[in-house]
Amino acid sequence: MVSGTSLEAGAQPVIPPIVATNLVKRACELPDDVGRSLSLWSYAS
Repeated sequence: MVSGTSLEAGAQPVIPPIVATNLVKRACELPDDVGRSLSLWSYAS
């Protein structure tokens, strides 16, 4: 697979701001508020 972005030494991959904002929003949601179980992310089960 060929990427259209350059990953030369020191180059940072670019994530569009809207994608980054959505990722942060989803990461900060409480699992119960969105119907997810926290036990999916825990080794305690």
